[in-house]
Amino acid sequence: MAHPPKSLQAVLKSAAIEDLDLEKNKAYIVHQILAFGSWEQMVWLLNYYGANMVREVFQKQPMKLYSPQAFHFSQLILNTPDALTHKNHYDQTLSRDLG
Repeated sequence: MAHPPKSLQAVLKSAAIEDLDLEKNKAYIVHQILAFGSWEQMVWLLNYYGANMVREVFQKQPMKLYSPQAFHFSQLILNTPDALTHKNHYDQTLSRDLG
């Protein structure tokens, strides 16, 4: 089982690094770094998983934990147009979209 680098512990704060698996916990890792990570952590994310995989996880496994700014920034760096992502599934300041 491969673990994330210890340098990511601050952004992956709800679990100990040694308890996280880079494949099994991919969605959690991707979203935590996109929503709360530094530029260096995002560079690691894109280098480790690749832009296509990060984009796929972002679009197909949304997590409602983004600030409006982090959501917009993630869309820009991943080149995901608004039509492909539903803001209500990501932005923690908006009411939950059950549809």
